[in-house]
This record gives sequence, structure tokens and C-alpha cells, in this order.
Amino acid sequence: MRTVFFVFLMISATSFSAPSEREIDVRDFGAKMDGATDDTVAFQRALDALPDGGVLKIPAGQAVLSKELMLKNKTAVLRGAGSGVTRLVWTNAGGLHLLETRTWTESKARKASFSVHGIAFTTRVENGGTALFADFTSSDRLDPSFSVQDCRFEGVGAKACWTQSIHGHNAHIGRITQCNFRGASSTTKAHIHLTGNSTCFIIDSCHGMNSTYGVLVEGTTEGVAISNCFFVHNAYGFVLNIAEGGEPMFNVMNSHAASGIYPVWIKNGRSSSLVGNCLILSQCSKYKDGPKSREGIRIEGKLAKDIVVSACTIQITDKDFSDTFTGIHAMACNGLILANNTVANNSGTKDDNGLVLEREVHQGVCSGNVFHLRSSRNMVDRSTAARKRR
Repeated sequence: MRTVFFVFLMISATSFSAPSEREIDVRDFGAKMDGATDDTVAFQRALDALPDGGVLKIPAGQAVLSKELMLKNKTAVLRGAGSGVTRLVWTNAGGLHLLETRTWTESKARKASFSVHGIAFTTRVENGGTALFADFTSSDRLDPSFSVQDCRFEGVGAKACWTQSIHGHNAHIGRITQCNFRGASSTTKAHIHLTGNSTCFIIDSCHGMNSTYGVLVEGTTEGVAISNCFFVHNAYGFVLNIAEGGEPMFNVMNSHAASGIYPVWIKNGRSSSLVGNCLILSQCSKYKDGPKSREGIRIEGKLAKDIVVSACTIQITDKDFSDTFTGIHAMACNGLILANNTVANNSGTKDDNGLVLEREVHQGVCSGNVFHLRSSRNMVDRSTAARKRR
């Protein structure tokens, strides 16, 4: 009996330690990962052979790639050995495109999902394209999820950069964590770009610099939470621009945004948008385009409502800046709470405003804020509600 038991244990241990039938390695398809051989064909063969629901292992090393890679209609995990040791380097415009077009019936009720872990995406060209694009085109899906963790997005050379680092379209229950982004302000559009009906997204512990947009949320996206992030030297930091029909619940917490024009820009941000416990710096001399005035947080749009800005430090730091600075600029909002914020002017300008309200701003509360300005314009109320009170 004891012998039979030990045999059972040996068989069980062997079965658990054996590689999964759904797990394949790019080296089995000819990838060298030596930093010299063009591995494009080998990588595409591996992606084509990957079973639905499978795992593609990409070991430590450097893969040289010369065109875009495509994974279509497969739920998959792409797993590197870590962003510090697994690197994919494109010598031409390229990137990795994950495409899901199947309907619920066609995919036999399999939940659509893409997960990418532990990979550095590197380009050697000035407009490298989109490094990682997850595109769920079918509307007949249940919670198509998109997860990116421990990845780097960067260029090799002074002008080399991705046009976009991560683009998620119609992705639900998404998570982008522990990722680093380095771009070029003139040609990088966005580090993280969410479009379509992307729902329930968490962006956490990410660092990014040098782009037009740090995080850009558009379309009818609903439910985006940004936390513990550090995005600097961008023209715009965290931007919400929602079309008719979206209920975004856009939250930015415990984060640092240092940007040239609007570090935080909520445009048509309906339904409980919250900016809290953030350090927001307006940096100006590097950005010649755009409005001459600089703002820390800009809130606008006739559909914007129920917005809270709390416990934030908002500063302008450029000593050479001499135009207009506004800490918080709110236009056409319904339900605005500004509480316990600090607005400080550490620049050379004497034309500053702590808070400016314009057009239709209704049902607002301003409490416990501290202003360190050159002027005495802590609050300028030019809204419709103010004119009615007068």
C-alpha cells in the first residue's frame, strides 16, 4: 500500500511540473533572441501556432523585429522574463497588435482577454507606431480584458520613440501596472490611450515622460482609476475627453503630474470625477505651442458634473514664465467641490489666479483651500450663477 502511495506521488509531481500543452516558447519556432538575427518570422510563427487560451514564453534576450506582429482571435498570455531582461526591438515602424473580432458565439463563450507581462518594447525609429495595441472590435463580447504588467516602452537613439505606447480599444476590466514610458515630446502622442467603450480600467504605479499626453481617455470609456503614477514633461498629463453616452467616473489619486499646458484636464467628465492627494506642477518654458496661459487643473464641458478636487498641491515652477497662471479653471460644471487644496505661484509671473469659475458653474463648494499667489485673486467668479446672484 505504501509503495502504491509513493508511486502516486511521483506521478502527481511529474504531472504538475510538466509544461502545459497550451504553453509554447518562441525559441521552438526559430527565435534566436541574440540581438542580431531578425526574429520577425519566428515570432509570427509562434503567434500563429499559439493555441486559444495559450501562453507564449519569451525568454531573456533581445529579439530584433522588422515589422508589426499580429495575434488575432486568440485569448492569450505573452510572458517575458522581466522588462529588464526580455527586450523586443523594432528596426522599422511596428509593434504588437492584439486583435479580437469574434462574437460571443464564434468564440464558444470563451472570455476574450490579452495579458502581456515582463517585456520591454523598444523602437529605433522616430515614429515607431503603436507599441502595444489591444483592439476588441466586436460588440458582442463579455468583458474583454486587457492586462499589462512590468513592461517598458522606449526608444533607442535621441529621436527614436513610439507614437503611442499602449492603446486599448473597447477593453473591459483592464489593468496597466508597474510600467515605464519614455517618449519624445514632439512625436509621441500618448503613453496610454484608451478609446471606444473601455470600461473599468486601473492604471497603477506607472512612470512616464516626454509625450503630448501622459494618459488620454476618450470615447465612451467608463470607470478609469489612476493611482500612484508619476508622469512628467508632457504637454498634457492626465486627460479625460468623453463623448456623449459615457459615464467615466475618472479618479486620479496619489499621483504626480508635471506638464507644460494642463497637467490635469477633465473635459466633459461626467459622474463623480475625483482628483485627490496629488502633486500637480505646471512647467512652461519647454512648451512654446498652445495657450500662453498655464493652468494646473482645467475642468470644462457642458456635460461635466459632480467633480471633486481635494488635498492637492498645485504649483507653477517656471521662474521665467511671465504670462497668466491659474491653479484651477472650471467652466460649465454642475456640482463642483474644491476642498483643502494648496495653489502656489513659484514662477516669475505676477498675473495669477487661484481659482477661476466661468460660464455655467452651479452648486459649487469651495472650502479650506490655501493660496500663495503674487496677486490677491484667490477666487474669480465669472459664472452664470454669480451673475444671477448679483
